[in-house]
Amino acid sequence: MDKTYSDLIKIYTNISKENWIPLINIKKDKKSDGVDDIFLMSALIENNQEVLSKYLEEPSWGFSTDTFGHSTFYKQGDEIYYVAGDIVDELEYIVTYRTFNKYEPVIEINPKLIWYGNLLLRGNEYINPDNDQPHIKVSKDSVLVERKYLRDFLAANNKVLAICFDNRRYYNEESQVKYTSKSYQDTTYNIALVLNTAEYTENNAMSYLLGKTLLSPISEPLHEHYKYFFEKDKYEDFIIGVDDNEQPILFTCDENKLANYFGVNLGAPHFLTPVYFRREVLNRYTNNPDDYAVDDGNISYLNKWSIPFTINNEGYVIVWLGDLGRIPNSEQKYWKLFNEKPEGKIEEKFFKRQMLAEFTDAILPEREIFHLINNINAIMESKYGLKLFSDLGDADKKLESAFSLPTNNSVTVFQNFLMQLNKITVERINTNLIKQNIPAEELKDESGNSLGSRVQLNLFLKKLNIKVAEKLDDSFKLSYNSRNKLAGHKGSIKEYNKVWKRDAEFKPNFISDSKLLLTGINIALNDMIEELQDDAD
Repeated sequence: MDKTYSDLIKIYTNISKENWIPLINIKKDKKSDGVDDIFLMSALIENNQEVLSKYLEEPSWGFSTDTFGHSTFYKQGDEIYYVAGDIVDELEYIVTYRTFNKYEPVIEINPKLIWYGNLLLRGNEYINPDNDQPHIKVSKDSVLVERKYLRDFLAANNKVLAICFDNRRYYNEESQVKYTSKSYQDTTYNIALVLNTAEYTENNAMSYLLGKTLLSPISEPLHEHYKYFFEKDKYEDFIIGVDDNEQPILFTCDENKLANYFGVNLGAPHFLTPVYFRREVLNRYTNNPDDYAVDDGNISYLNKWSIPFTINNEGYVIVWLGDLGRIPNSEQKYWKLFNEKPEGKIEEKFFKRQMLAEFTDAILPEREIFHLINNINAIMESKYGLKLFSDLGDADKKLESAFSLPTNNSVTVFQNFLMQLNKITVERINTNLIKQNIPAEELKDESGNSLGSRVQLNLFLKKLNIKVAEKLDDSFKLSYNSRNKLAGHKGSIKEYNKVWKRDAEFKPNFISDSKLLLTGINIALNDMIEELQDDAD
């Protein structure tokens, strides 16, 4: 046991370096070498240098454990005053330690701290409901707050956090203990350490640490609503073309400075000026499906913002210049990192949707595959009562937003693409539908073992006289075997090349291969739909 509290003193005198800041901590540990009795509690104090300097003159708290959390009345002269119990003198509660006659004490947090980030209680944590990041951790005897969140809250409220402690350690000494005291004082803390004999305990010595340390706010709040007032008039410039010397032409995305169809800002670039980006710009969104939804031609962040987009034949992401001005400035800066000179035309379906308000099929091949499978399922379910492709599992619900063609030639990215592609297709084949329509003996091999779901599907479609059955099976087989040889078990480029009937030392382009796989499956699924619809007619 550290009798001089060097462990806690180091923390208290450098509290701003801790990742999690204690608001309250109650602990009494009996150990073989003594007893550790910890009590820490916090309060809010005005962010005023004169007030803070006066508060730090003494190590005493300026409040007690029962100062906050209950209302009372007191009389002064002939006047009776009411005290609500949330603010006393210069101090305001951030946590309370409420005690009762017949019940266990209860720790309660000032709701303002929770409301600041619209936090949601999940288990023992208060989380940001947008990204599930925990900002407050609670237990029966403690409350910890993430430092960045707490200092942000302090900045918004123009407060300083006073962390106060009254800690005692009891232990035994062979020789007589002399009374010793030491003071630690600076501009952010005042701490008194006392070593003395222990009375009324089974130990003969004790150390006593009393004091307080201050945690200051950051310079200004980080709250998104606060930043909005500073960002709402900030707009980035983007490349909208090239001049005669092939140098980029830039213009702001501020729609107040753009032309439109109502005669505003004549001579300026139009709101619907296409802006081009490398496809990697999508990675932030497809890699975070819990926060972002990437639909067919639209990206959205929860219910906070959205932006329409397309991808042209050259692989560039295209959005309208004016739409860029409608997303947060921080998001504009992210997009600007991937901005390129225009190359290629705008995808035709996107143009029809955006300019002519026409309904079109899916724009992106990654979204088209879901659209095609849904169509097939609708036809099959109406005819046989069951879907041909089962619903995705609970853990894979976000695939429709996360599934994306690779944007680089990384084998790891391609492996993930293969895993997802097969989850969407081969692994969803509903063999229950097939078994209802094909005798069991026909679904077994020569040894009496059940055929795989892909082979069963091929047999089923041939029974239905679907001409594209073999073509679809070839596409599924190439996808499935590619996954097995590269992403399943022990990945091997040589074995992967065998699947594609290439030389063993061939260096594959995974971006091209992913497009070939997805396009092949989409074409076969589309042909299958046409055949099924012709049969229905």
